Amino acid sequence: MPAVKPIGPAPAPTATGTAAARTPPTATGPATKPAAPTAPPTGATPPGAAILPAPAVAVVPAAKPAPPSPVTAPRAAPANAPAPAEPPAAAKPAAIPVPAAAPVAAPKRASDNMFDFCCRLSVTPAAAPAPSPASSPAPPAPGVPPAAVAKPAGAAPPASPGPAVAPAAVEKPAVAAKTTVPAPAAAVAKRASEHMFDLCCKLSVTPAAAAKSKAAKPKKPDRAPVTESGAIADERAHFLAGLPVPATSPLAALEQTDDWKAHAAAMEDAWKRLMRRISIVDGWVASDLAPRVKPDLNLLYFFGGPDALHVMHFFPDAPSYLLCGLEPVGDVAPPEKLAPAEVDQALDSLRHALRTAIPASFFRTNEMGKDLRGKDIRGVMPIVYLFLARTRARMLEVHAIEIDPKGNVRDKPDGEEWGDGIPGVRVYFQREGKPPQMLAYVRIDLSDASLAKKPGFLAYARTFAPANGFLKAASFILHNKAFSTTRSFLLQNSAALLQDDSGIPYAAFRRTDWDFSYFGVYAAPRPPFSRSFQQDLADAFTTAGPPTQLPFLVGYRRITDSNLLLAVRRDASAAVPGRADAR
Repeated sequence: MPAVKPIGPAPAPTATGTAAARTPPTATGPATKPAAPTAPPTGATPPGAAILPAPAVAVVPAAKPAPPSPVTAPRAAPANAPAPAEPPAAAKPAAIPVPAAAPVAAPKRASDNMFDFCCRLSVTPAAAPAPSPASSPAPPAPGVPPAAVAKPAGAAPPASPGPAVAPAAVEKPAVAAKTTVPAPAAAVAKRASEHMFDLCCKLSVTPAAAAKSKAAKPKKPDRAPVTESGAIADERAHFLAGLPVPATSPLAALEQTDDWKAHAAAMEDAWKRLMRRISIVDGWVASDLAPRVKPDLNLLYFFGGPDALHVMHFFPDAPSYLLCGLEPVGDVAPPEKLAPAEVDQALDSLRHALRTAIPASFFRTNEMGKDLRGKDIRGVMPIVYLFLARTRARMLEVHAIEIDPKGNVRDKPDGEEWGDGIPGVRVYFQREGKPPQMLAYVRIDLSDASLAKKPGFLAYARTFAPANGFLKAASFILHNKAFSTTRSFLLQNSAALLQDDSGIPYAAFRRTDWDFSYFGVYAAPRPPFSRSFQQDLADAFTTAGPPTQLPFLVGYRRITDSNLLLAVRRDASAAVPGRADAR
């Protein structure tokens, strides 16, 4: 096994403190029906189109405008103002010069080398605030009674939701005026690290690639994972996470090998760096988020993939979590029964998946498909296992599930082939000081065309309502009219929604139905999402008061322009109710 490299770039300094929410005056006039949304731009070079060599040669994009600055002093738009004009179609972005691929002797992909190199340059001491010592996570709030999750969502057919109120149409944002900067000044101001950061974004995801990857028809795995008892699943989770198992475990001998010890050391180093940021999130949640929402509601996290870590820290008291994405459910086979080479490959894939997720705060769908494609330890399950073990959760049960067209959930017998239903997995776990909780992951394409063929998913998801919603690094996919069903579902079934600007367009929220809080700084999105600028959101951030920087990075942003919007429904009872046993 090659030497294990530290996971991710060197830790970027993080800020301390919290960002005060800015809430504008409540709108009283009727909401104006906005125009329909526009699809994200297409035609950009998709990730993986060319393989870059190791970063011996610096690749600098063609002349680019200076990075967008935070929006300042635009006039606030009244609640009943007419919708902004439709933005003109953006020109197709110029292709990024890519040198010819050269053979690489090391097994690591050349594109991975370039990504690691870009991550190390993406945040500089000048761009980041002064470092602060890691703080302990906030003490957990009292949970709901354990009986509340005795049988989480999916135990019986869902109740009829009744007629749903159609949400407001989506406004088409206006294009912000561009500030002209003299070429010499722009060249001096544009640091090489910013060029590399922008290049990294272009290579990692484009609107066309995001729509294609998120709307592509997922391939069905051959068989469902084996249902596991809590003790067995817990030991495997600890093994994958680089944590010790009991001496009586069949995995204890494997943890004595040099390969596993190197894996454990790399995981420990990566986790310490990740927790420096997550501990700041915990403090912000306790002071700024929890007082504004009902923290004991279920949680919907669409497009989140296997990112159980962030959702469990932003909403630590949710009885049940529903995550979904295109990544396969996967499996965690007994490591002690695998060949040493297979175990080493699985551990290396886990480290690689975290190496891209830790600096970026999100998983890339394309990277996930490459990283966790092993034969026996693959897909979402190993990542979920790792996060649960590292958050000191004790796993109680793991069940492979399949959802039928009516939303009914059936536990799959061990190793049974996947049928025509929607595949997923439910993990029951318990953290110290909290009642038992449940996390479900479902593999589903959330485009309108796919949901029309698989109505069972939304029927199942509705059993979690009313719920809190969370959207982060969602590729602006909900700005696309091809995902209007998912957008409407979240608006109808959420008591509160926390999202960065890549989630639901601000124009889709009826101003008379929601109260808003604004955190951080809203600036025009960087390429390749420049056309997703929202003038009405910029106006709302400005009207709310002077911007206050979020103390942590979120989504596709740097810490200097990370932003979160919290929308709380004024009448929470208006959310479509689900079954009582979903909570």
